[in-house]
Amino acid sequence: MSSSRARRTFVPTSTVAPPQQQSQESVNTPGLTLPQVISLIDTRLITLEQFMKEQKTTSAPANASVINSDATAQLHEEYNHRFEILTEEIMAMKDLLLKLQSYTMDVNKALYEERIHVFSDLGGLGNSDDGEAEAEVETEVETAAQGLKNLINGVTMTLDE
Repeated sequence: MSSSRARRTFVPTSTVAPPQQQSQESVNTPGLTLPQVISLIDTRLITLEQFMKEQKTTSAPANASVINSDATAQLHEEYNHRFEILTEEIMAMKDLLLKLQSYTMDVNKALYEERIHVFSDLGGLGNSDDGEAEAEVETEVETAAQGLKNLINGVTMTLDE
């Protein structure tokens, strides 16, 4: 009788497929980006702060507080060291970017002056207006270049603060 009940109440077992891993996690990245590093440091600091709050609420012996303060000091030194490394790397990238920008401006100025000379050769050398126009364009280029350099210096001073 029980076997007949078992046959009537037979429920087929369904196979559950294992969850698939996201394809984004399988992408190999050679290192962490700056926002990832900052996020990682932020999460570690939050965890440390929560841990310290929990330690304060529970009464700990005097020896444990000395050990915790040593560990905290070591952790603080490590974070300071990492922060200094990040600061140095950012400053190096900023300097490199400024050098690249200056080089690009110099090349563009040289190309522009060469273009002026080619057009003046094609247009005739006898016109006195060409010399005045060339001088005017050259002063405009120099003024624009100086303005860009001042802007870069202003941004640099802002970043240094």
